[in-house]
Amino acid sequence: YSFCTLLVLFISNMGTVVGNFPDGCWNSRYLDPTVPHDAQYYLTCAVGGGLIGGVSHSLFTPLDMLKCRMQAHPEKYTTLRTSMRAAVVGESSNVFVKGFTSIFVAYSTHGLLRFGLYEIFKDALMNVAGEDYSSKNTGLLRLSAGAASEVVSSLVLCPMEIVKAKIQVSEPGRFPSKFGAGWWNLVAHSSNTVFPFGSLLPVLLRQVTCTMSQFFFFETFVDLFYQRLLESPKDSYSVFSQLTVTFASGYLSGILCALVSHPADTLISVGALDENRAKTFLQLIKEIGFKQLATNGIRTRMFTLGTLTGMQWWMFDMFRSSQGLGTSGGDLVARSQDQRDRNEIIAW
Repeated sequence: YSFCTLLVLFISNMGTVVGNFPDGCWNSRYLDPTVPHDAQYYLTCAVGGGLIGGVSHSLFTPLDMLKCRMQAHPEKYTTLRTSMRAAVVGESSNVFVKGFTSIFVAYSTHGLLRFGLYEIFKDALMNVAGEDYSSKNTGLLRLSAGAASEVVSSLVLCPMEIVKAKIQVSEPGRFPSKFGAGWWNLVAHSSNTVFPFGSLLPVLLRQVTCTMSQFFFFETFVDLFYQRLLESPKDSYSVFSQLTVTFASGYLSGILCALVSHPADTLISVGALDENRAKTFLQLIKEIGFKQLATNGIRTRMFTLGTLTGMQWWMFDMFRSSQGLGTSGGDLVARSQDQRDRNEIIAW
């Protein structure tokens, strides 16, 4: 309800994203006066998200392929070690790059939209809500901005995610191994595969919960590091130290993100099997059971997503820093410090 309310307010107040405010009026886009959130800032975040999303996800193609097979064929692919052996015996070492192109194209586009839109939605929602509400409900605004950005990004990701999953879980000779050929194969059989949005529901369930938890927990962990564990303001630390906080926060948020979104991720892998083509996702849930949905391949995904998320945020913040934008997060700490300074002045 809160998210829908904020989204309606956002649409009705679009001017707060790029509009000019009277002098002295609070504006979330200028919380850090050294790095104003202008069009160049949003574009830089989007480009960085696109580059980092494609590269980081592609590096984990082998683990992603094994994770998908452990979800779709749990009787054959049991542990990570036995899954590696079974995959090589069945197809050769080339199996570990299955879906590489699909992943790179899908997550470059997805990262561009997700990181760019998240910053835009977050600033807009904060301006609509106002300074007092924003300072008291930072977590809700982060969750809302993450959800809104991911809904848009998932509409673009869904068709490419279906192609990727189909390539990775199909037996040799059953489906094309190249992205382009796989795409047109699904288009030609769209009446049976319900391509391109047949898996939109589980993709949305996985991606929206994943992105909401990822952005929320990442920024929360960054705030906690600077507020509870470190004794000095964020700006007093070197870029290397800030990037260390970034990686640690990203890694922890990735693990939590994997736990939250794993059942929907398993549904995508299982739904890509030929024998499940005619089944609804509700039927699959009843057949497999929630316990299996939540546990098949979970350890591999926790390791993969934790490392991937940590690396992704680290690379993203390194790109931001190279563009003079500094590292992500810590805005809550800055606002708290500003409020304390104002209170001290008033008291004096």
